[in-house]
Amino acid sequence: MRWTHWLLLLCLTTAMSAMASDNATVLLPSDLDTRMLPSGALDDPQPDTLLYDNNAPAALITSQNFYARVRFTPQVDFSIISCYLLTIDGNSVDPACSAFVYTATPAPGGEQGYAIFNAPFPEFEFMDRNFNDTIDVAGGQDFYVVFGPIPGGTQGNGHWNPVYDNAPTASRSSFATTGRFGTYTAANGDWMIRVGGISGGVFTDLAAGDLYNDVNGEPKFNFHLGEEVALNQMIENIGTQAATAYVAEFSVTGPGGTEVFSEDFVGTNLDPGALIVASTAAFTPDAEGEYVASCNVLADGDDNADNNMSYLRFFVGGNGRWYRYDDDEGADSYTGFSAGNGWALKLEPDEWPARLTSIRIDLGGSGTGNFMIWMNDLNGLPTFPTVWTGTPAVVQGWNEIPITPPIDLFDGQGITFGYLFQTGINMGYDTDPPNCADIPQMDTIAYQLANSGNSIFFDDGGNLCIQAFFDSSSASNPNPVVATNTDTIDFGHWNPAWPPATRTLTIYNEGSEDPLVVSNVAVSPPNVTPAYDIEPTSFTIPAGGSHDVTVTFDPPIHRSWPGLITIYSNAFNDTAYVVLLRGVGDTTATDDVNQIDLPLPAEFSLGQNYPNPFNPSTEIQFSLPVQSNVRLTIVNMLGQEVAVLASGRYSAGTYNATFDGANLPTGLYFYRLDAGDFTSVRKMMLLK
Repeated sequence: MRWTHWLLLLCLTTAMSAMASDNATVLLPSDLDTRMLPSGALDDPQPDTLLYDNNAPAALITSQNFYARVRFTPQVDFSIISCYLLTIDGNSVDPACSAFVYTATPAPGGEQGYAIFNAPFPEFEFMDRNFNDTIDVAGGQDFYVVFGPIPGGTQGNGHWNPVYDNAPTASRSSFATTGRFGTYTAANGDWMIRVGGISGGVFTDLAAGDLYNDVNGEPKFNFHLGEEVALNQMIENIGTQAATAYVAEFSVTGPGGTEVFSEDFVGTNLDPGALIVASTAAFTPDAEGEYVASCNVLADGDDNADNNMSYLRFFVGGNGRWYRYDDDEGADSYTGFSAGNGWALKLEPDEWPARLTSIRIDLGGSGTGNFMIWMNDLNGLPTFPTVWTGTPAVVQGWNEIPITPPIDLFDGQGITFGYLFQTGINMGYDTDPPNCADIPQMDTIAYQLANSGNSIFFDDGGNLCIQAFFDSSSASNPNPVVATNTDTIDFGHWNPAWPPATRTLTIYNEGSEDPLVVSNVAVSPPNVTPAYDIEPTSFTIPAGGSHDVTVTFDPPIHRSWPGLITIYSNAFNDTAYVVLLRGVGDTTATDDVNQIDLPLPAEFSLGQNYPNPFNPSTEIQFSLPVQSNVRLTIVNMLGQEVAVLASGRYSAGTYNATFDGANLPTGLYFYRLDAGDFTSVRKMMLLK
């Protein structure tokens, strides 16, 4: 979950400086390194700011000498004073550009004010320029900011570019390549152009952010019939006064287009700047097919309906169908890059083994396509080299491309399908609501391609018109697959005076062709290794075979000896497979036959912090029923990570972590536990 990608459709705040994020990731063409908004990137001198971007820079337009335009609509009377513009790849020699304010549809001579932006343009930072005059607009009145000419072009060409975010607000941001008063085309995101000034009133405005689901503790676009699903809606009060009463109206339509679930979440007293997550009870879909969830956020005194709705599309059913994120209709628009760059989409079946037999893609022209497929690893990331490439003839509209030979996928694998743009053949994009796949809380499913497909990097888009047909497969996994006869070896209580205790750990290779090469079987951490011995520690297991390892427990002193056995190998499913190791050296033990098992937590859990509210420190307890990769983090209301309390691999058990908020301001904070597939988020209040 990426809290910095909270969707703000319109924000008029009294403290814009607090909205600037120190960790908003930007991923741009030809830029594989994570780019961060530096601290202090926007020290807003104005008391109020109008913006539509969500503070998550995502991409740029590669046109040259173009103009950017944003339509603003303040909810209350507003005095326009300044303009803020985020740029990348600053250049000291580019000519000056200007921002113009229009209180009617932009036309020659109709500007009400202007601000000049002179070179050098900063590398990656908001620029602040005052307009030549203060422009007053009434609440509810549209006005336009037009900026240009922008030298633009592909990144790294020596000229700067503005950037836009990853989730467009309808009919707000656009660009023109034919001059300031030319024909404007909708941008694929919101331009990171903001207006500073002074608000003339107070108001309530609740913004609906990400709507995401929870299926067995994780968000899923695809899952099986019979699995329960709950919904979560992020809500923020971006107005200037509290919402005394509000409701989140959840609704889900099923494959037949009829409502199959509805529930209201009712709340009170949501303060300005406060963010909450409204959740529903779980329900079980009863038919295979497409489901569309929606949430309408309403509040007393909230007159702005533009930002009240969120949507999520998900699918129920196994293989033998087209997997997609779009609405299965024609493209709403076509998007393109320069040749050698492109887009890619991650697609993953819901059950394995699976077989990829065909790909569908909607294209905006005819000619020769350029396609490629990467196999994803078990973390969902594409791996080099490609497993399939093709350059078939394509036509405008939908094209079905057979994958020959078909590609078999095993045990959690997926694929990433990419298209490199060809001249005159852009790719289709689904932009009509519900635009459900660019939801950071769900998953990052889209990538941008550069360097002829040799470079791949994340993007938050997703409703690309790309579909994959996954069929069921009877193929067996040819790769080495590691498994063991147990996930825990527990010696119980053992007296150090007794002879050493032994247990047998059987390691299997469940692959069908390739041998499993075990390079080491090691005990960790170092402070427990004196109590254990492993024999042997390296060997090879043929496909379908097994090998026994003897684990010896000889505790030197009276104490607990919890640890891990890690099997390092070339396994497809886990190259560092872990077995939990437990034992207690107990000088009071008198019966080595009836050993006492140590109690373990029955389930994952994240407790409520205590005390709460707190000042300045509080305790957070979490429990693990099995050994897990753990990350316990603290996040503020802007989505910024302010502390990491736990990170690493933890044995089963119950743990306490202390959070010290002495250096943080009073406010609401969230703490989140990620442990294996388990995720839980809770709230706590720091009061000073």
